[in-house]
Amino acid sequence: MSRLFDGVDDKISYGDVDAIDGAGAMTIDFWTMPIVLTSLDVFVGKVDNSLSTGWVMETGVGGVGDEDDLIASVDGNNYGFTTSNIFANNTWIFLGYIFDGSLTGNANRLKVYTYKPATKTWTQETLTFTGTIPATLPSTTHSLRLGATHDDVRFYNGRLAHVHIATVAYTEGQLRQRLHNPNYRTSSGEVLMAPLNFATEPDWSGSAQTATLTGTSIADNPPVAPWYGYDLGWMGAIAAPAPAGGTWPGYIGGGWF
Repeated sequence: MSRLFDGVDDKISYGDVDAIDGAGAMTIDFWTMPIVLTSLDVFVGKVDNSLSTGWVMETGVGGVGDEDDLIASVDGNNYGFTTSNIFANNTWIFLGYIFDGSLTGNANRLKVYTYKPATKTWTQETLTFTGTIPATLPSTTHSLRLGATHDDVRFYNGRLAHVHIATVAYTEGQLRQRLHNPNYRTSSGEVLMAPLNFATEPDWSGSAQTATLTGTSIADNPPVAPWYGYDLGWMGAIAAPAPAGGTWPGYIGGGWF
């Protein structure tokens, strides 16, 4: 399942998650379906409306992509953005954000990947950069939020599912594992694994983040199974680990996955 945000006042807050502050790496990934695209709608972030400090993944704005593009900020006004119109209303997309401050240069430190089920395409998106991507994330007292900023602005109108945050830089291959298996994780650095399909929204990362829900409602599934096992060729042969004692779903929603 997924969570539907109404674009008016719906949000999910996890409080000030200190584990993210000052980190030298971060991976974020999730599924989303915009319902009504507008500028500067927040998918996930630890930021306020001023963008003076904090990080965020949000829709674009004229001159910084457009509302159907992505802004991926690492620290306030130091960010990358797409210009290829990656979003469409009522269309699912998988987003992956990898920040690695140990590398040199904006294009190496910040990368964005997408998977579009409608065309079955996995893409490393080309980013245009503003400012300098720093070596570490900022330290803030802002709440980690889905669907809005810390100060309740930039509400998102759409669906979110399987939101995952880790303070390690996943490889592209590991990110593709997350696409196939929302329960895939590394051995360290996991901060949040929010399936967004339960009444109280548990955190499966092991970090015991507590979700405070304001509005939102449970909605339809993204095009991903509760457990993924094996890719049947549409993205190359990638095996994903099974749950303990689990089996692969095989045939889902009228098609093989």
